[in-house]
Amino acid sequence: MKLPKGVFQRNKSSPQLWISYMNEEGKRIKEAAGTTDPELALRVRNQKLALVEEHRL
Repeated sequence: MKLPKGVFQRNKSSPQLWISYMNEEGKRIKEAAGTTDPELALRVRNQKLALVEEHRL
């Protein structure tokens, strides 16, 4: 199964998905999405990106 861009599995034995994005300073942030659903993880990533654009994160 191919995961969306910015969504990955940190450990292949765990079903937990992680997201990655760039913060305001250009530093890559990796954090747990808290889900096993790729579409929901992508939605969480998009919300984080929106917060970064608004300078609220």
